[in-house]
Amino acid sequence: MTTLIIRLLLVSGLLANLFHPVHVGIVNMEYNTDSGVFELSFKIFRDDFQQAMNKKITPGIDLSERNSTIDNQKQNKINQYIADNFKLFSNGKEMDGPVFDSLRITDDAVWLYYRIKFPDSVQKISILNSVLMDIYPDQTNLLILNYRGKEDGYQFISHQPRIDIEL
Repeated sequence: MTTLIIRLLLVSGLLANLFHPVHVGIVNMEYNTDSGVFELSFKIFRDDFQQAMNKKITPGIDLSERNSTIDNQKQNKINQYIADNFKLFSNGKEMDGPVFDSLRITDDAVWLYYRIKFPDSVQKISILNSVLMDIYPDQTNLLILNYRGKEDGYQFISHQPRIDIEL
């Protein structure tokens, strides 16, 4: 009987891990040589973002419908959250924060589009990407960086939300 109980506990533990939600966000960061800006696109799973917005940022945001719209006041709060949790540093100094371009809601994700002015002479940057890490301790943020034809990928986790990058 004891063996059966232990087996059931092990199986239920394994099943719980299989169905545990994964908290992942993706940022595509592409340098536009014509305009001298990094164009950023954040892909955040809609249900995670909805919960985060209602818990931490601004209650009452409804992202349940595709192509939902958000009023300016709520959008400003989202933009402040992104600016507080996604930062670029050059020579140890924080660069100007991301400037909002647009928002798009799909069936499973919220896409946020921003841009950051970037001086051409910079050779090394640091990026802080702690988006949703204050809500989900297991949050992983992936970054795909495309700078002058060179593409690299980086992973940000709660105990290492900042990475130094040689360009």
